Amino acid sequence: MIAELQAEPRRRKHPPIEVRFWRFVEPIPEGDGCWEWTGGLSKGYGHITRGNRKMAKAHRISWELHFGEIPDGLCVCHRCDNRSCVNPSHLFLGTYDDNNQDMIAKGRFRHMLRSDTCVHGHHSYCILRAGASAGRQVCAECGRLRCAALRARKAAL
Repeated sequence: MIAELQAEPRRRKHPPIEVRFWRFVEPIPEGDGCWEWTGGLSKGYGHITRGNRKMAKAHRISWELHFGEIPDGLCVCHRCDNRSCVNPSHLFLGTYDDNNQDMIAKGRFRHMLRSDTCVHGHHSYCILRAGASAGRQVCAECGRLRCAALRARKAAL
């Protein structure tokens, strides 16, 4: 008897993702307003656990439930700029560049530049896309000059 119990570990059966998703959605009955996510939030985005115990963003789950799989290389963007919104009519697919351009066009970029040039007069700004500084706007020319100066200091040692 004990061997039988050890052979089959007990697993909790979770309801399907669709059922769990709708438990945390507060749709606005009239109009085309935001559907607020009432579950857990991380940096303003709703999140839910998939069946495989991995966390997923609620707006991505909403897209998958209403429109199907999200193609590789694309992200689900918000037209309404409300991170906790899961209304499928407020979502669209785009690349990371599309999402960054949308953010800049709507003035939501915290590090918007006040001029077209850096403090040293260079015209070569770019947006970092990875690492700890992701989303930060930097001058590419200043970065090249800093790297060259560092290489020169290391070579002199």
